[in-house]
Amino acid sequence: YDEWLEEICDSNVCGTTSQNREENRGDAALPGQRMMVLGLFVEILAVMVTMMRGSMILRALIFGSDEPSPRSSAGHSYVAFLHNAFICDGDERMERLAKRSKLLSGNWHREEDWAVHPLLSKQSRVLDCLKEISISSESFWRNIEVDDDGDWIIKSVLQGTLVIGMDGSYMSKLSQTACSGALIMHCTDTKLEVKGCMADASPHADNYRGEFLGALGPLLVLRAVYLANPQVDCSHVRLGLHCDNKGIVSHGNQPHAAIKADQVQADLICLQKIYSRVLPVQLQWHHVKGHSDDTTRFANLSLVQQLNVRCDEMARQHLLRCIRLSKFMDPIFPDEDIILSTGTTKIRSSIKNEIYKH
Repeated sequence: YDEWLEEICDSNVCGTTSQNREENRGDAALPGQRMMVLGLFVEILAVMVTMMRGSMILRALIFGSDEPSPRSSAGHSYVAFLHNAFICDGDERMERLAKRSKLLSGNWHREEDWAVHPLLSKQSRVLDCLKEISISSESFWRNIEVDDDGDWIIKSVLQGTLVIGMDGSYMSKLSQTACSGALIMHCTDTKLEVKGCMADASPHADNYRGEFLGALGPLLVLRAVYLANPQVDCSHVRLGLHCDNKGIVSHGNQPHAAIKADQVQADLICLQKIYSRVLPVQLQWHHVKGHSDDTTRFANLSLVQQLNVRCDEMARQHLLRCIRLSKFMDPIFPDEDIILSTGTTKIRSSIKNEIYKH
């Protein structure tokens, strides 16, 4: 190849023709030489493309897809490569490369699907609906993290692969008026998750209230999921929620039962029942032993126990941060249509007791 290239460089093409070479070879030999060199060059490219056809990146650059081209024969591959690399003009080639470069910055998707890929600026429909139902309390969705675009949640519910865990936190030595709750919604099939935290400041803060904050979180997320997918029928689905507080489990499994007149944390218990009644799915609350990692290694715990341990740590860390920053969620919850207060303080427990105290 180098010898032929040197001879061509010495030919009329480069303007430094040798008279002896021209007489010996003749003008007719030059076109043949050029064709042979071009043929060698194409064959080298063919070998390179063949060796690298297994590379996902090269296939994306050539075909614009993570899947093989329908015309996947070697000859067609070479033609496509040469067309993209040499035949297209400069502007078209740069445009093609710009489109291909997008594929290298995220997950592999077909180019026609790229415009709706969640890694771009597409807003999650679930978060949009969560904002809609929490329009009077933006603090609900600010600390909610949804993997991917959230479309997987409704599929996980229908397939029975969604596991929900929650927990609360209260640190009386740091603050006697603050508590927090955390939630994790985990898909056992895709491993995608929804994670969130809430922190409340009130004179009735305690461990029980923190647990209820964690319980309300997944109910709000589920409501947003069903608002985003109103065409899906989940009335036949049984969905389990796991909590380490038996009081929450008891109230959750009796969504139509009235609460006592002197019930503590009455505002959150009422909301738990309201949110449960409006969801088009059969909710089943289950008790899980808390702090299971105190006696068992985390790796040896069941998935439900692991979610509870993780939620406990999330709630603790979130509470520490909120206490440090003195920043808590709004006291008014979505769909809390009956709100009583004494002065500027919302009544959260027994109305009778609060009035007498006031």
